Amino acid sequence: MGLFFDGVLQDVLNWQYPKGESTAQHMLYSIGSNDSSEGKLSWSLASAYLLSMPIGEDVPRFIHHLGPRYSGNFQDPGLVRFLTYEASTSLNMFLTSVSSKHYANPLSPSATSPIHSATATSSSSSPIHQQQLKPGSYQPMSIAAALGAIAIASSTSSSSIHSSLHEASSNGSAAASGNAPTQNEPSYIPASKQSIIQSGMMKVVKNGAGIPESHIVFSFSAADCTQTSGSGSGAGSGGVGVGIPLRGQLKLKAKAAASADPSGGKPMSRTPSSSLSLNFHQRDISGSSILSSSSELGGEFGSSSGMKRKPDEVEVVGDVFVVKAACLDSALWKIGGAAVALKLVQLAKTPHELSRSLGILVDGLRNNWQNSEDMERLRGYGILGDMLRSKAAIINLTTFETMFEFLGVNFSSPEHSTVVNVVGYRVVALDFDLWSRAKKEIQQVYLEHFVTLLKTSRYKTFNAKQRLSKMSVVRKLLFALQADWYHGELLNNLMEVLHVTVEMMFSKEDTIKPLVSYLAANLHEGPISGAASPHSVMSRFEVRNSQGKAEQVLTVLVSALSNQTLYTKFITALPITRICILLLGDNPTCFVALRILQLINTCVRYTSSFSRKFELISGWSVMKTVLPGAWSSEVNEAGFDILLGRFDTTADPDSYAVVTCQGIMPTILAALQHCLGVVSARAHLSDDEAEASHLTRDTETTVEAMHERMMMLHSSSATFRELFRSQQTTQSFIDAYKNFVDKLKSVLSINQWATRILEKLSHLGLALALDNTVAGGQKREILDVLQTADGLLNPVSPTPGIDPNLITDMRSVRQRFASARFSMQVGERTVIKTMTRMAEWRKTIQVSERKRFRKSILDLREHRRQVSRLSEWSNILSSERGLWPDSKQRLWRLDETEGPHRIRMKLEPQDDKPAPSRVDTLSELVRDVHPPDSDTLSVHQTEVPPWADSYEISSTEMEDKQLAEDIVDDKLRAGVDSSPGLLIVGRTHVYMLDGVVENDDGEVIDAHDAPKRLLFIPGSIVELDGPQRAQRWAHAQIATCSVKRFLFRDVALEMYYKDSRSLLVVFHNKKMRSEAESRLIGIINKNNADPALSIAALYSASQQSGVQNAFKPPVGRTFNSH
Repeated sequence: MGLFFDGVLQDVLNWQYPKGESTAQHMLYSIGSNDSSEGKLSWSLASAYLLSMPIGEDVPRFIHHLGPRYSGNFQDPGLVRFLTYEASTSLNMFLTSVSSKHYANPLSPSATSPIHSATATSSSSSPIHQQQLKPGSYQPMSIAAALGAIAIASSTSSSSIHSSLHEASSNGSAAASGNAPTQNEPSYIPASKQSIIQSGMMKVVKNGAGIPESHIVFSFSAADCTQTSGSGSGAGSGGVGVGIPLRGQLKLKAKAAASADPSGGKPMSRTPSSSLSLNFHQRDISGSSILSSSSELGGEFGSSSGMKRKPDEVEVVGDVFVVKAACLDSALWKIGGAAVALKLVQLAKTPHELSRSLGILVDGLRNNWQNSEDMERLRGYGILGDMLRSKAAIINLTTFETMFEFLGVNFSSPEHSTVVNVVGYRVVALDFDLWSRAKKEIQQVYLEHFVTLLKTSRYKTFNAKQRLSKMSVVRKLLFALQADWYHGELLNNLMEVLHVTVEMMFSKEDTIKPLVSYLAANLHEGPISGAASPHSVMSRFEVRNSQGKAEQVLTVLVSALSNQTLYTKFITALPITRICILLLGDNPTCFVALRILQLINTCVRYTSSFSRKFELISGWSVMKTVLPGAWSSEVNEAGFDILLGRFDTTADPDSYAVVTCQGIMPTILAALQHCLGVVSARAHLSDDEAEASHLTRDTETTVEAMHERMMMLHSSSATFRELFRSQQTTQSFIDAYKNFVDKLKSVLSINQWATRILEKLSHLGLALALDNTVAGGQKREILDVLQTADGLLNPVSPTPGIDPNLITDMRSVRQRFASARFSMQVGERTVIKTMTRMAEWRKTIQVSERKRFRKSILDLREHRRQVSRLSEWSNILSSERGLWPDSKQRLWRLDETEGPHRIRMKLEPQDDKPAPSRVDTLSELVRDVHPPDSDTLSVHQTEVPPWADSYEISSTEMEDKQLAEDIVDDKLRAGVDSSPGLLIVGRTHVYMLDGVVENDDGEVIDAHDAPKRLLFIPGSIVELDGPQRAQRWAHAQIATCSVKRFLFRDVALEMYYKDSRSLLVVFHNKKMRSEAESRLIGIINKNNADPALSIAALYSASQQSGVQNAFKPPVGRTFNSH
């Protein structure tokens, strides 16, 4: 026996099932108490049910989330439709907490119940738990039992949106913090997605509660009550006269007993009599008050107050009041639904009016599933976003908080914020253009709410993984960055949002590839060649400071990859070695060079074989070629960090003296040679002359720091001295030293900067000449340069001699051969080939990204144009009997569809307004409950090899996942004329777009610009200026299709849909018609496997039943005509 509060299991008692009685017994069902010694109660009751069957432990949770307004008997298999946004979010959070780590898998018989640890640690554990559960004993439990036990032991039971989610709140915080279970706690296994799909909760979601009506002993609801004037118990007991009708088996038995003995006697059958008693106690009234049924079934059902009661009603005894709340949302539904509130928002002119009207809208949607469903059907959130965009200047903080509190943001307790309304959040909250038009303070709090959801909230993992993961947030942020909607300080806030979003939603398709594509296209500016389609004046968009913004995005990516978990996901998606070269470019800036070196340092830290993999693709050689021109003091510091393995930037650099990555050394020496060339070129300039020429001494400072660091490492690190065992490494230093000295010989007067650098360079050269790891010939070459440098430093003093024995090559023959092999590196041709491939790859990405950007702009403008033309939602409001009647004279015409017997009986208004885009009625339910997506981090994934060829990131054919699989030009038959259009067969829907066609080059163009041969239909007039409609149907809505003859030409195809519509399409030739037919037949066979759903059977049934508008084929044709 289980005790549930708010749908959560609180206590369990093992109780033997009662045995049946051999004789009929009188039974009194009582809710409440009529005994004053048991305590007085003051409570409210929405509905009550008594079931004669056991139910799953997840059913009470689901029933609780249906809310007090639900008054049915749970017979509808689609009970999920009655959930509000908050209720569906609550159940989704419950399933997510079950599947998260550190929680038991209550769906597996081998799972260990957490209830033992809960009772062991809680001082307020119930005696039942203490008796049933002994130390060391564990038992399998269901979802509700497992999480309900955790809720018992939790000291805090606060929830973000529902009091019924207190256990999910505590679980969510534990999962977010990542605390591992202690040694005293049992180890739990997270539930898999497949086990959750097969759980009792998901069965209730998909198939209903599973409670047959025959097992409902009785049920009653306050919604069924009707007040009776002059009767009832109100006069005798102080209550209000009401009649509470019964439902269920008791009602059937009561009616049967009453009909069996209409004279008022007792029933003839031996069925045990039953009655019902509801007892309510008021705190300010002594004694008891009771609401009960009659003592016997049948006859005139008496009561304690002396009144006569119907046999199928509950008797009211005591101060019982039936209160039917007159709620705003219910009243709103009665007078027009969500369209009324949308109209109020549309009429708002001031900030106060806008905030009040928006408050009415969200209050009408929050707790009313009917208004919510109506809002979705009308595409109300898109309409609301269009209204708010035009009123962005008058949006105040109250309006903003009203809107986002409805979407799930909790401004009073930010840690409890979560995304409640998914469709509203996607359309309104992710419209960056809308909120960029608002005031600056509104823009700032708007960007801050992302940080609240993805960083501050206790449910940040749920928000990221289950709510925002499929909304392409990173792509929308990058688009807002390219569109230049936010400026100044707001740009920094936008970068913070991008950083938080990347860390929380680091997936391959939605984050990794878009980031790398954006960086490759905008990090290095340059001329882009190639066709940019589509060509249109509307697609032109000016992008400002793209390189500066890309550098900030690069900082975000490098910072995110410092997290080992995210780094692991990145290397399984893309080859990190090639990405480093791609983002480095041919001529990087100092900022880009610094970030790439930091990224390489991260790679060396987390991947021990990175240095070797980077060498396989000539990465070190490429860096040696392109990095010297971008060398600065910060880049120099980052280079030595890679060399010495210094990953903690806060640690003392002098404490690192062991070389861990020798591949970076040639790059450091190449940068030294480049910087020495810059120093020698301005060695003749004094400080005053340099200041007059606006020259800084950053390069000189960097060279001095390099020399000092190398001298210190040479004197203290044996691994650093081993680097010069390579003849090529030593020769790089000699070449830099010699070139610097040769250039200084031609300078008349050397400034103090060049003098100091030459002195330090000579000290390092002398140290190498005395090192036994350096070859003898290179030692002599260093001494020759050293003597020349000494002459420049001390032109009047004699040069001291050096003992030849000190510079003798002391190495063995084997060591010399090893030094020669160690000096072999990749040739120049290989480096050029690698850089050329990277340049071509970068150019491909740049072209593709620019096409994508233009396409996104066109799609955005087209979407807004379609939304602005939606007028169907306001038709009922502007009708003759609407709330805002239109005084204009209205003309009517027959609708083009017909019902049974080919009779057209439906009228439609004749106006110039464009027909709205239809929303298919079989679309996915927004307020549904889904099993959580599995985390791919728990699955071992193989790193992408550096030599893999399948590393392409951006491609117009692959990357966009094109919506249309097949595009066919057709002519839409309407009456006696034709209308050009485009038939698109997509992956999930079929689209019909009027007014556009596809030319020979595959480009979609306006019908006015199309050649006449594309619009030629013999025997008909092509209508180009008619209303352009955009319609869509889901694949599941297509009932069948059949070939047709149009004006004696076998080139037509008619499609019949389950939404009572048909579409006749005329193609240019029979081949195009056959291709479209074969594709549609495949879709029909896939979705209509049941032969009972055939169009002929349904059409025959509709004619026999006389249902009008069952199918609406065009006039003059039947389903079998040709």
